[in-house]
Amino acid sequence: MPTKAELYAQMADKVATQLTGSWQEWAGFLTTASRLYKYPFHEQLMIYAQRPDATACAEYDLWNEKMGRYVRRGSKGIALVDDSGDRPRLRYVFDISDTGTREHSRTPWLWQLEERHLDSVQAMLERTYDVSGEDLAGQLTEVAGKLAEEYWTEHQQDLFYIVDGSFLEEYDEYNIGVQFKAAATVSITYALMSRCGLEPERYFDHEDFMAIFDFNTPSTIGALGTAVSQINQQVLRQIGVTVRNAEREANQERSKQDEQSHDLHPERRLSDSRPEAEPAAGEIPGQVRQDEENLPEGTPSHPLQPDVAEREAVSAPHRDRRDRPEQTGTDDAPAGEGSGSHRGTESQRSHEVGGPDEHLQSPGRGDPDGGAYQQLTLNLFLSEAEQIQSIDEAENVAHTSSAFSFAQNDIDHVLRLGGNTDRQRERVVVAFEKQKTTAEIAEILKTLYHGGNGLGSVSAWYAEDGIHLSHGKSVRYDRSAQVISWESAAERIGELLESGQFASNVELAEAAGYERSLLAEKLWHLYHDFSDKARDSGYLSCLSCIQRTGFPEETAWLAEQLSDPAFRQTLKEEYAAFWTTYQQDRDLLRFHYHRPREIWENLKDLDLPRRTFSSDLSQVPTVQHFITEDEIDAAMTGGSSFAGGKGRIYAFFMENHTDKEKVRFLKDEYGIGGRSHALSGATHSGEDHDGKGLHYKKQDCPDVHLNWEKVAKRITSLVQKGRYLTEQEQAQYDKIQAEKDLAEEDAIHAQQPEIEEETPKPTLREQFEQYKPVVTAAISEDVAYRNACGHSDRENAVIEGNAAVRRAVLGSKDMELIRLYSDVPEFRQRLHREVIDETYPKLHELLRPLSQEDIDRALCVWNGNIESKHAVVRYMKDHAREKDTAAWLAQEYGGSNSPF
Repeated sequence: MPTKAELYAQMADKVATQLTGSWQEWAGFLTTASRLYKYPFHEQLMIYAQRPDATACAEYDLWNEKMGRYVRRGSKGIALVDDSGDRPRLRYVFDISDTGTREHSRTPWLWQLEERHLDSVQAMLERTYDVSGEDLAGQLTEVAGKLAEEYWTEHQQDLFYIVDGSFLEEYDEYNIGVQFKAAATVSITYALMSRCGLEPERYFDHEDFMAIFDFNTPSTIGALGTAVSQINQQVLRQIGVTVRNAEREANQERSKQDEQSHDLHPERRLSDSRPEAEPAAGEIPGQVRQDEENLPEGTPSHPLQPDVAEREAVSAPHRDRRDRPEQTGTDDAPAGEGSGSHRGTESQRSHEVGGPDEHLQSPGRGDPDGGAYQQLTLNLFLSEAEQIQSIDEAENVAHTSSAFSFAQNDIDHVLRLGGNTDRQRERVVVAFEKQKTTAEIAEILKTLYHGGNGLGSVSAWYAEDGIHLSHGKSVRYDRSAQVISWESAAERIGELLESGQFASNVELAEAAGYERSLLAEKLWHLYHDFSDKARDSGYLSCLSCIQRTGFPEETAWLAEQLSDPAFRQTLKEEYAAFWTTYQQDRDLLRFHYHRPREIWENLKDLDLPRRTFSSDLSQVPTVQHFITEDEIDAAMTGGSSFAGGKGRIYAFFMENHTDKEKVRFLKDEYGIGGRSHALSGATHSGEDHDGKGLHYKKQDCPDVHLNWEKVAKRITSLVQKGRYLTEQEQAQYDKIQAEKDLAEEDAIHAQQPEIEEETPKPTLREQFEQYKPVVTAAISEDVAYRNACGHSDRENAVIEGNAAVRRAVLGSKDMELIRLYSDVPEFRQRLHREVIDETYPKLHELLRPLSQEDIDRALCVWNGNIESKHAVVRYMKDHAREKDTAAWLAQEYGGSNSPF
C-alpha cells in the first residue's frame, strides 16, 4: 500500500499532466508560481494543487517562533513532498491567511511594483540584461527570450533524453529546441508580468501558448517548469531588490535623523547573527529590522550566502539537480558593489534581505516525527491559546542565535585550520606580508582552499563563490549554507594577522623562507629539464652549480641564495632572457609542464617591500577534525582508480540492476588497492578498498569505513541527482553513447544488395598489436605522466599512467579504438598493463634527476674501451687542471659533448 507521501507525489504527477492540457490552467499555475517564485517548481506545483490562492507560506514553527503569529485552529496545511532523505516524507506549510496576530506579530512585506518604481526597475533590466524599451512589458518579454535561449543552450542535452512518450518525440532536435524556447519564453513572460501587476491576460491568448501542449508527460513538464521557475526567481529577485532599495531611499530622504545608522561598525566581523536595527544603505548586512517587517513570498533557492537572519528560515529542499549559482551580493559589500550572477547585480545583499521575515519557510529537515513532518492534524500542534502564550513569552526574552548562524570562532577555525594545502598558513602569511590587495589575496585563497573540511560541528566546502559553511556533516549542496565570500575571508584573515591570532610565531618566522623554498624547487625542476640546446646556450648560468649533489641540498642552497638581492637581480636578468627566447623556441625545454610566467611573478615578488606580523601563539587553536560527507562523495566520484572505471560504474548504475548486482559489480571493479590524496587532495589522506568496502583516512580525523552496500546506495544517489559526473564528463559520455547508438543503428539498417567478398575481420590480438604502439607513443609524450615518472614513485606514476592511457584513447578520435577500450575488458586491461610496464622504466630512467652515483657509474663505464680508459688515467695524471682537458676527454670518449 502506498504511503501518504507517495500518494501526494502521484497527485503531483497527475496535476502536472493536466496543467499543459489547457492554456488557462497553465496560466493559472503561472500566476500562483509568480507569487511563490522562491519555491522550486515541484513545490510550486504542490501548493497550486492544494491552495492556488496562496500568497506567502511557511511552516508552523516559523510562523510561531520567527513571525510571532499563531496558526488558527482548523487550518488545513499544504502538504509538500520532501524526498531529500532516505525515504519520501510529507511536511506541511501554512499560508498567511491561516495565521492570526498578536501585538508584536510581524507582518510579511510583499513587494508591489508601483508607478514610482518603474524608472529604477527598467534601468536595472537594461543594465543587467542589455534590454531597452519604452515599456516594462516589452523589456520583460526580451529578458524572458534571452534567458530561455541561454537555459536551452546549457541544458539541451538533458531535454533530448526525456521526450519519449510526449508530443515532442515527433520533432527533430532543432524543433525540440524551438518548441522549448517558445514555451519557456511565453511562460516566463506571463509569470513576470503577473507578479509585476501588468495583467498578462491582456497581452496573451490561446495561440501564444500553443507550444506548451507538446509538454504532456511528467518529465517534460518538470523540465519546462524547472526552467521557468529558476528564471522567474532570478529576475523577480532582482526586481524585488530594486523596489526595496527605492523604498529605502525614499524613507531615508524623509528621515534625515537616521543618518547615524549609515556608519559601518568600527570592528569588521563576519556573520554576526544578533538582531539589531535594520541597516540603511551602506551598513553591514545581516541585521534584523524590528520596526518594519519586510517579507517577500516563498523561499529562496539559490545556494549562495543568505543574510544572517535569512539563514534562520532555511530554504526548501530541492529534489532536482543542483541549482545554478545565483549570487546577488557579498555578505559585506557596500551599496552598489555586490557581485551578481548575470552581468551584474542590482544591489548588495543587505538591501535584498530584511530580516528573519524575509522568508516564510523553515528548514525542510529535522525531526521526522515532529514539527513540519507531522501528519496533518492540527491537534498535534499547540492550541491557539498555547501558541499565543508561547509567542507572548518569547517577546520577553532575548533573541537567540539562529541554528544556522555561526560564532566568529567557528569561522576563524575554518580560516586557520581548513584548506587542505600543505603549510597553508605560511603561504597565506606571505601574501599579506607582500601587501597584496584584498582582491589579489582572495584569488590566492581560492587556490589554497580546496575540497572540504570538518571542524568541530561545522562542515566547510570551498567553492568558486566562497567558503560554504553549515552545521552537520555536509554542506556542498545545502542551499541554507552560509557563504563567506573570498574577499570577506581575506579581510578577516587580515584582522586575525593584525591581532596575532592567525598563525603561530614559528610559522610567521618561517613563512618567507618557505616561500623561497617553493620557488627554489620550481627553478630546480625547470633547470633540470633544460635541453642540450639550452645548456649549450648558457641560459640561467647562475644555476649551473646545482648539478653536483642532489635535490635536497641543491634546493636548500638555492633557497638561501634567493635571499641575496644581488643574486636575485642576476637571476631575474638571466631568467628574462631565457623566457623571452622560450616563447619563440620551445625546444629549450624537454618537457613543458612548467609555468614560466608564474615563476617570473614569484621572482619579482621577492623584491616587494614586506611588512611583518607578530604573534604570541606557540601553536594555533585547534578543534576536532572529521571527514565530511561531501569529501566522501567527491572521492567516490573519482571512480575505481582503474582507467575507465568511472565511466563503467556510471554506465552500470544507469541500467536497471538489483542492489546485490551493484554490490558485486563494485567489488569486482574496485578490487583490492587504494590511492593517496583521496580526500580534498590533502597530502595525508587516502582511500583503501578491499572485499569489505571502502576505507577513508585523513590526518587528525577518525577513519571512515563503508561497506559495499552503503557505497552502492551512495553512488546510486549521486547518479540519480546528477552529481556523479562533471558537466564535461557527462558531455563526453553522452557523445560516446550517441556514437555507439548510431553505429548500432547503422549496423541494423545496413543493406548489402550484392554479396561481396568480405575482408577478414582482424582478431583481437591483431587489433591490440595495431593500437598498442599508437597509445605507447601518445603517453610517452604525456606531460603529466612524464613528470610523474621522473619525479614521483612508481605507485603515483602508475596512477597517472592509467589516466594518460585513457586520455590517449579518447583523444585519438579513433572510434574502433574507443570501442575496444570501452567494451572489451581484456583489451583495456592488457593495454594499461603492457603500455605502462614498457614506458615507465624507460621514462623513469630518462627523466629522473641524476645522482652523483649515476654520474660516477657512467664515468667508470666510460666508453667501454679499456685502452681508452688507460689513456684517460695517464692523461689526467699530467693535465687534469688544464683548460683543454674537457675537449680532450670529449674527443677521447667519442666526439660527444656529454658522456650521458
